[in-house]
Amino acid sequence: MATNSSNDITYSETSNVDAIPVPACHCIPWLVVFGILSLAIVSLNLITIIIFVKLPRLQRRSIYFIIHLATVDLLVGVVVGPLLILNNGNGFCHLWKLRSNPNWLLKLRIIASHAFYQVSLLNLAVIALERLHAAARPLKHRFIKKRVYGVIIALTWLLPLAVNVLEIELVTFSDNSVPPFLIRCLYTLILLSLMCVCYISIYIKVRCSRHPQHHGAVGLRETKLTSTLFLVTLGSLLTYLPKVVFWGVFNFPELSNSLPKQITFNIYMAVLTIVTFNSLINPIIYAIRMLEFRAAINQMIFRKSTNRLNPPSTTLTYENASQKVEMINSELHCNPWIVVLSAESLAIVVLNIITIIVFVKQRQLQRKSTYLIIHLAIVDLLAGGISEPLCVETIGSSCSLKEYDTTNNTWLVTMKRALKFIFPCSSLLNLAVISLERAHATFFPFRHRFISPWVYGVVTSLIWFTPVVVEGGRIFFKLYLNRNLPDLIIYYFSFVFSLLFAICVSYFAIFLKVRCSRHPQHHGAAGLRERKLTSTLFLVTLGSWVTFLPSTIWSSFDIFKYPSSINLSPQGTFQVEMIALMLFFANSLLNPLIYAIRMPELRSGILRIIFRRPPQRLNQVDLSLQNI
Repeated sequence: MATNSSNDITYSETSNVDAIPVPACHCIPWLVVFGILSLAIVSLNLITIIIFVKLPRLQRRSIYFIIHLATVDLLVGVVVGPLLILNNGNGFCHLWKLRSNPNWLLKLRIIASHAFYQVSLLNLAVIALERLHAAARPLKHRFIKKRVYGVIIALTWLLPLAVNVLEIELVTFSDNSVPPFLIRCLYTLILLSLMCVCYISIYIKVRCSRHPQHHGAVGLRETKLTSTLFLVTLGSLLTYLPKVVFWGVFNFPELSNSLPKQITFNIYMAVLTIVTFNSLINPIIYAIRMLEFRAAINQMIFRKSTNRLNPPSTTLTYENASQKVEMINSELHCNPWIVVLSAESLAIVVLNIITIIVFVKQRQLQRKSTYLIIHLAIVDLLAGGISEPLCVETIGSSCSLKEYDTTNNTWLVTMKRALKFIFPCSSLLNLAVISLERAHATFFPFRHRFISPWVYGVVTSLIWFTPVVVEGGRIFFKLYLNRNLPDLIIYYFSFVFSLLFAICVSYFAIFLKVRCSRHPQHHGAAGLRERKLTSTLFLVTLGSWVTFLPSTIWSSFDIFKYPSSINLSPQGTFQVEMIALMLFFANSLLNPLIYAIRMPELRSGILRIIFRRPPQRLNQVDLSLQNI
């Protein structure tokens, strides 16, 4: 990685140091991924900490290290994520230039970039030792004093700090005779080996012991907690191993120098993403494995009572027990999907807000050929900010995570269903209009240049008016004519399939026109710009077509009761529905990513507004949106 010349102590993660920066089209998507990942880490771990702190029944000594691990993971998202964006945007991509800082500040940045990872890993090793002590000496483990946990938590911070300081001083005063990542690599391998030994010992102790280790409810709780923390540690082991392999492989100059810098950069960023993802999977595992944690989420977020945690002392019948197990299984399947869809909704809102701000702030992007793109970003923002949260609310109510009475609120339920339909379908209709506009620009380029702006205003109004009319007709047929769901197929499939068909026909006609025409359709920079804009919008439309189609096919299966005919279980049907729903809204997430990769002016606008970077001259061929 390229570093600042003034940084005497900042050493590279790889040996492939090159003054040529990685192109922004390769760099910005990775930085966006890091930003979204950091935001998700902060949100989920903050919820985890609040739940553990607010509920006294979860504040047991066996949970202290879990609370501390969530705190460390939260700091990874708050501190390490922004630092990685700052350092990699400067070092690899030259998106901005950092000021010359004193050595002590540079050392502090290096320590902050690595210490939180090491504290998290050491905390997991301490958890493994604590679980081994609980399995081997259960009676002694129950009488450990609280101050012991405090001392151990303090040591989990002091040891990584000492390792980082020692590493920096060795590199600074040894004239680079010491491999820069030898100490850190040994530190990681020792902790990973220690965790493996601890859990293998626990497995042997439990399986080979003649006497059961735990008795009663407390013993069962400790056993399940051990298995949960084993899954957390296993996830950390799988996420940290790629970085250890990366350190070992790229310390050979022959291999690292033989690879192009872009490939090295992509491998490096993928490894960092996997390591950082470790801080995200922990609260997800807690939500899946810990019944009390799930109940606390239901109580605090969904305002649901906790009667199931404190059942009455009456005898539990077989029917009640089966219903309870079914409800728990329902929550087990629902909670991960609620987290995934909520994170997707948040990412859609953030990315499309950035896209809209760039288009609005940059005057050279405000032209007739980008009106529909700006409108598509607004529609995608509303789809992620309104439609998907309403779908999450519906999933929560169907899984008994939220209870409310809708018997007297028919209009409210109808309005929610309409909002869930209008914004995604407006996005698809906007894409169909974009395909028609590109076809018009290809077949009639001169007429297209002289289209009045009011025409785009009328088309934009029709994009909103048409889904509202279609949804109004569906509501009329269902509420006032008492039509069943199969009778409404004409309002859904005729609308969606006609749009998909129009998109396919438009781009197929553009392809034939470009390939089979004897005369070139475009000349000069403007022609190259229009052609590249057409290909960019084709990729956007293709991504939308791919994401809309699974939901459409599954809806047709659901209408004609095909899931029952192919013997899908209710849980299998639910999983397929959630996958189709996630892909359905992923359309609104793909569009700004494709814009950032394919449109140099949008990337330049992001750099200028967010990173305060002065505008740079673009190549003549890359002027996809300039000088129209």
